[in-house]
Amino acid sequence: MMDFKDIKRAASLVMHSCGPAEAAVILGSGLGGYEEQLLNPVEIGYDEIPGFPASTVSGHAGKFIVGTIRDRRVLVTWCCGDGRMTSVCGGEGGGSSMGCGSVGIFFFCDTATTEIYTE
Repeated sequence: MMDFKDIKRAASLVMHSCGPAEAAVILGSGLGGYEEQLLNPVEIGYDEIPGFPASTVSGHAGKFIVGTIRDRRVLVTWCCGDGRMTSVCGGEGGGSSMGCGSVGIFFFCDTATTEIYTE
């Protein structure tokens, strides 16, 4: 599981690789393809972030993407709301560790808004 320092380092890597974003969007499994609407997308795979758990859920892209939609830079990733282990939860069986993986990264990336959409 990621701790506070791991999440802060991961956020720094995401921002360095993808650039800043005004808002963060967490998508449910059924919303794969949303990223195709983003203009000028830049991405980083979970496997490129030291200590970040791999997504094992079908329909999850396993990456963070920053792109523009409706004149806003957004940071996008996927999660699952039914308790399956995902990188958003940061722990086994949907448990959490220090503010949760992706949500913690959104915090340290200084996004003004975080929106969650499920399928």
